[in-house]
Amino acid sequence: MNTKFDVEQQSGKHPNPEESQNIGELKKRLQKLELENKELRHQIDMRKKAEEYDELSIASFKQFFNSFSECVFLIDIANGSIIDANKSSISLYGIDSTDEIIGSTVLDLSSNVEPYTAKEAFSYLSKAAAGEDQLFEWQAKKKDGQIFWVEISLKQRIIYGEPCILAIVRDISERKRQEATIREDEELMRRLIENSPVGMHFYELKDNGDLIFTHANAAADQILLLDHTPLFGKTLEEAFPYLVNTDLPDIYKRIARQGGVWRNEDVYYKDKSIEGAFEVLVFQTQERNMVATFSDITSRKVAEHELKLLNSELESRVEERTAELQATLERLNDSNYELTVLNEKITNDSQKILQLNEKLLATQDELKENIEAKNKFFSIVAHDLKGPFTGFVGLTDLLAKDTDELSVREIKKLSKLANNAANAVYKLLEDLLEWSQFQMHNLPFTPALFDVHELAFNTVFTFNDMAVAKNIKLKLLFEQKMEAFGDRNMVVSVLRNLVNNAIKFTDQGGCVEIGICSEPQSNYVCIFVKDNGVGIPEEYLPKMFAIDRDYKTSGTAREIGTGLGLVLCREFIEKNHGKIWVESCEGKGSTFYFTLPSSESSISNSAFSEQ
Repeated sequence: MNTKFDVEQQSGKHPNPEESQNIGELKKRLQKLELENKELRHQIDMRKKAEEYDELSIASFKQFFNSFSECVFLIDIANGSIIDANKSSISLYGIDSTDEIIGSTVLDLSSNVEPYTAKEAFSYLSKAAAGEDQLFEWQAKKKDGQIFWVEISLKQRIIYGEPCILAIVRDISERKRQEATIREDEELMRRLIENSPVGMHFYELKDNGDLIFTHANAAADQILLLDHTPLFGKTLEEAFPYLVNTDLPDIYKRIARQGGVWRNEDVYYKDKSIEGAFEVLVFQTQERNMVATFSDITSRKVAEHELKLLNSELESRVEERTAELQATLERLNDSNYELTVLNEKITNDSQKILQLNEKLLATQDELKENIEAKNKFFSIVAHDLKGPFTGFVGLTDLLAKDTDELSVREIKKLSKLANNAANAVYKLLEDLLEWSQFQMHNLPFTPALFDVHELAFNTVFTFNDMAVAKNIKLKLLFEQKMEAFGDRNMVVSVLRNLVNNAIKFTDQGGCVEIGICSEPQSNYVCIFVKDNGVGIPEEYLPKMFAIDRDYKTSGTAREIGTGLGLVLCREFIEKNHGKIWVESCEGKGSTFYFTLPSSESSISNSAFSEQ
């Protein structure tokens, strides 16, 4: 017999589930033994305590009687009734006082279920009265009818000068529950062992060193095709002689003596009709006892051997195929090198084409924007020049043809109208020139810190005459210095356009105000121009700053606008990293707001570079 051994001592490794079950069985057996030993010691104590009663005097007996922790009865020998009971009986039987049971019999406190009947109780009492000490278990009954287990000790003694039976009653319900649990666990363990698919051999080590074969489960008979019963009681060497020349007997005896676990997954055994490979696990069940569990793994070993041969054959084929693929790979590498060179050339050409396409797309976008800007520009020129020039030509034609027929007053009136038309055309040309320069990026942009108050004050001064002519109050609502960062000329143009529009669309006796928001945004200055003029219809507010808006109207004194003023305001403010918006209510007036950075640090340097 050949064996491969792998001893595993209990050094931190956890046993498998089978080991855990057997160790659990050992623990339960130890618990049962400890319980039985404890019970035996207690019975000895009870006998000693009962004997102590004989030595007590009548005077001290009553005190000791009531101080005793266990229930004690004094029973009349003649009729079996209880003549006295100590205080411990109150809690044991669930009564209010000992008076409730004095005068009753032991049978009154019993379950009266076979075999705990009057006949059995009389038998125990008779033997005790005859001088035979009795110790037995009994089913007692509490006042509320609850049945529980007690252990009763009966002795015939002379108490108070009269012979009686001394009964000591102890509640053993917990012990009975533990015994039932142990019996259930033992039965469960027995079923697990007998129904386990793993074979089990049980041994006991004797004092002379012999390892006796004591038991085998059903699986052991099935696996080894052997009836083990005739082998019970024999030594390991007698039961299994083919193990004599192996290390297994010494290993088994060491485990039975010292404990620990031994496992081997490749034990070969041959004995008469038995031949095969086994997986073996050996461990101690209790002191000087051990079990060897085993499983037949012959089929698995045969399969592993066949698999090993198959893997060897596959490895040979893989090596041959690998050599063929390596040769093919070398040929492919040569071809790949040529393709790589060609791909690099194609990639370089593709990158050049992509760069040219990107430049072409950028040029197309720029051209499209320029065309759209020019289309807007010419549309504005065509539309906004036509009206003023038509009026101007008509007035000059009238002056030229009908001069002799016109009075001086009429000529002055027509001349004034012609002058207004000419000024409107001039203002339009100025706005168009400024807008076109901005669109073509020819308008200078020089941002710097400037005083908003100074700029607003100059604007009020510039438009004062125009406001006086319409009897409009022009107010500057702040006097303190307020700095902002931006292109001064652009901001001047914005403020003049907004003040000019406010005066234009405000009736006689109205008011126009220039001020600073009371709660400016962080790092920004908010300026507003407010009037109480005609206001703007709500549906036109979203497109007030768009170049293609279709809302245009003359002032309250029929002043003519260019249509480009608010467009320039929006583009100038956005160029200076601000925002512009309007709030208006038709018939109540309008308020135009715009913001500017309070310092250069309020905006990023990249924002200027993008401009």
